[in-house]
Amino acid sequence: MFVDNFFKNYCKNKRIIIFADIVFTVKLLCMRMKRVRCFLLMACIGVVASVFAQDEAQEKAEEGRPLVGIWQMVLPANVSNTDFSLRYLPVFKVLNSDGTFCNMQFPGQGRRALFNQEGTYVIDTDSTYTERIVKSPHADYKGISNPLKYKVTEDKKMLFTQYWNPTAEEWMPEMWLRVETPEGKENRPKTEL
Repeated sequence: MFVDNFFKNYCKNKRIIIFADIVFTVKLLCMRMKRVRCFLLMACIGVVASVFAQDEAQEKAEEGRPLVGIWQMVLPANVSNTDFSLRYLPVFKVLNSDGTFCNMQFPGQGRRALFNQEGTYVIDTDSTYTERIVKSPHADYKGISNPLKYKVTEDKKMLFTQYWNPTAEEWMPEMWLRVETPEGKENRPKTEL
């Protein structure tokens, strides 16, 4: 209050006096609006907290569904002691968040794509899940439950699975790469019309 009176009484310049009046008026309004400011501050804190809670909930949901996505089968190629490259196969696994899945195959140019298997899946543990096959072009697979071991890499881009092959009486390994949308122009596939 003293500072406001000082500006009014001792400043000769009218612009400064007008500015001082505005500052004084704003201070009075702010003092009267403490309740409103407090409410607005609490509302802002609530909004920020809910955003962080949603992000945390989404991360927990993704942790609970590490397999959800579209995966392309790959094989290691040109393996050396220090490095390897991947060979991409025309086989895809789609694991949906509602617990359904399908395996698709693209047999080659000029041929139709087909579903090898369709059904539901349940994550049993953090390293096993079971596919229940409902539809398949192979009559032997319909209605069976197929337990699989799995491991997802830390960056969630690779999926390693093993399924039990009763004929060979051994676990058969598979490698899957998550299908992602490329970012930036340089990663876009070139298409010609």
